[in-house]
Amino acid sequence: MFSSMVEQMRMKLNNPTVESWLIPKYPVGCRRFTPGMNYLETLGSPKVNIVHGNIKRFTKDGCIGDDDQEYSFDVLVCATGFDTSFRPRFKVVNGKGENLSEEWLLEPKSYLGLAVPNFPNYFTFVGPNSPIGNGPVLIGIGEQFLPS
Repeated sequence: MFSSMVEQMRMKLNNPTVESWLIPKYPVGCRRFTPGMNYLETLGSPKVNIVHGNIKRFTKDGCIGDDDQEYSFDVLVCATGFDTSFRPRFKVVNGKGENLSEEWLLEPKSYLGLAVPNFPNYFTFVGPNSPIGNGPVLIGIGEQFLPS
């Protein structure tokens, strides 16, 4: 099964460089699947130019890459990494004076990614312990709120 999925990804991307960035080295189910329908097909489209690297500076029409080439664009997508710590970027303090950012410093905990122990008025979507491991995020969010 894994090899046929890899072959499908190669067929849709049709670009050995992009394939080396995106095709996983781990078995299916170990991490999240690729996002959305037509995602790989779009990346493999002749209309799309994927540039992997740093931006030196922006210009009137686009940007200069670290390869000193100018790239003009309609849309720029920057994938710079994500903060996956779940710690809020604003101060959340409960009635006992405990700060949620400190409580979640070593291990974030919540009930089904929604409710937080000892913080009765703090609710979150897709927080720690969410029912999302693999697959589309929207289905996992729906599962948090739909009755069984």
